[in-house]
Amino acid sequence: MITLGPISKEISKKDVIDNIDISINDFAFVSGSLIEGQGNDKSDLDVFVVVQDIRKLADKSNIAYNQEHIKTAFTKINGIGCDIEYWSEPIVKRLLENINEINFADTTIRSFNQLDIENISLNDLTSFIHRFITSQSIYNDELYELYKKDINKTNYFKLLVRMNVNIIDNSLEDVIGNYNKGEYETALIIIKNILIKALCIYLYSNEISLDREKWAYIKLKTLSETDMEAKRILSEFKNIYFYSNVREQEFNSLCEMGITFVNKLIRIAGKKLGGY
Repeated sequence: MITLGPISKEISKKDVIDNIDISINDFAFVSGSLIEGQGNDKSDLDVFVVVQDIRKLADKSNIAYNQEHIKTAFTKINGIGCDIEYWSEPIVKRLLENINEINFADTTIRSFNQLDIENISLNDLTSFIHRFITSQSIYNDELYELYKKDINKTNYFKLLVRMNVNIIDNSLEDVIGNYNKGEYETALIIIKNILIKALCIYLYSNEISLDREKWAYIKLKTLSETDMEAKRILSEFKNIYFYSNVREQEFNSLCEMGITFVNKLIRIAGKKLGGY
């Protein structure tokens, strides 16, 4: 049985398998917020099928999105909404090889170009890896484990940290520019946007994966229950992000607090990952 903790329900592996197109040489897994534990009654179950020959699905009537290497279908199983993604096995193999071969010392390759597979966005590629890492096998366990153990998690987390640091660096220039101009409210709006990315960086440095920023706060809260450093960081974050009744003359100091906090998390991540 597949346990969907957040909605206190279960669904059998057989019921899921009966609703997907799969062959003996393929493997399948379930993932997403219902599997990870932070979903709700509006969340769908994510089903991934890695297939040897994805061309066989091209003419299937239930395929809603028919890309070259990824096919997507939607259905309900026992009243539970399911998003079904079929991925080409050769593409998955190339993706894992790409991650394993990342050379962070090569500064000629931009972080956003490290994973380069034609016609698949970087967001889709990193999201697949996240879903794979946090998944449960439902079909062909042996092949599933063979591929899963080949994920270089160190490189994966380092890449996500580097990508988000690059985004933050660019945004901080806007923060400083608006701060120097006296536009403290605008600077603070930008800071609040990058605070979530800073939380993601911290979580990645603790080898906690996520592919959507909206779950960063929940995952940090969970970590803070057993980790004192995370507990302190959670407290600092709340003091800045949820600061209420701020007076106009305090905007500048709140901006400074935000910049200091973001840089602190980046330094912590760098130490934990041995650089990025």
